[in-house]
Amino acid sequence: MSDLGSLILSVSRDLSASRTQDDLAEIFCGQILKLGLTCAASGIVTGPRASSGDPFHFNNWPLAWRSEYDRGNYLHIDPLARHALNSGAPSTWTDVMANLPRTDPGHKVYAAALQHGFFEGMVIPLRNGAGEIGMVTMGGDRAKLTLEETIFLTAISSTMFFSAEALFRAAEGGAARRTFTPRELDCIGLLSGGLTDAEIASTLKISRETVVSHMENARRKVGARSRAQLLSIAMRYHKPERTKANSPPRANGRVSVAGETPALSAPDSLTVGLQGW
Repeated sequence: MSDLGSLILSVSRDLSASRTQDDLAEIFCGQILKLGLTCAASGIVTGPRASSGDPFHFNNWPLAWRSEYDRGNYLHIDPLARHALNSGAPSTWTDVMANLPRTDPGHKVYAAALQHGFFEGMVIPLRNGAGEIGMVTMGGDRAKLTLEETIFLTAISSTMFFSAEALFRAAEGGAARRTFTPRELDCIGLLSGGLTDAEIASTLKISRETVVSHMENARRKVGARSRAQLLSIAMRYHKPERTKANSPPRANGRVSVAGETPALSAPDSLTVGLQGW
């Protein structure tokens, strides 16, 4: 086996043996730092998790850069994010920018990154077991990456990403298997149908404050940071029974059968998100 192959195997074993996301990030960032890449992020960029408010496995990009990224509204013109969504091929920043038309607004994002000391890096699109697109990005103040370096980074990024996903699923599944109360399931089911807190309260003949309390209790049980993430978890691990409560029909058609709680489905607000990359 070549020296490169041996190194990839060694690092991959360390990554695969990690027990926490913090351990993964420490090992991964320690390896890329040896190549002059000082910052990285890994996470999901499509589906419910992307808009849950917590799409990352880890993200250590400097706060100053993340703040400028948000202020500049770079989300929709970021050439690396667009490459990840449209290409699917690992690529260096240098190569992505070289293939960008001269008038493309993505040059504005790269110019801003240069001001923060990020000259070169990689973007590595990946897809998890649920079919969601993920992305590993890294950058630093260095010259163009060599072919051997890109092979190494692509290999360990893949191992890190799938190890992070395995840890995420294990933690999420263990939390989700804690039993929701019947009333919490009623509230989650009605929420998935697009009902507001007030409409859920009216349907279940309880106060709006009680609905909010049930939602917060359910969210804390599974460690969800938002209701969107709570729905995403509940859809994977729970199938609440239909209730005979009188559910009001909705004009938009999301609740089509009065008197029944709809099966859990992703609400319209769950859209593709790349915030914070």
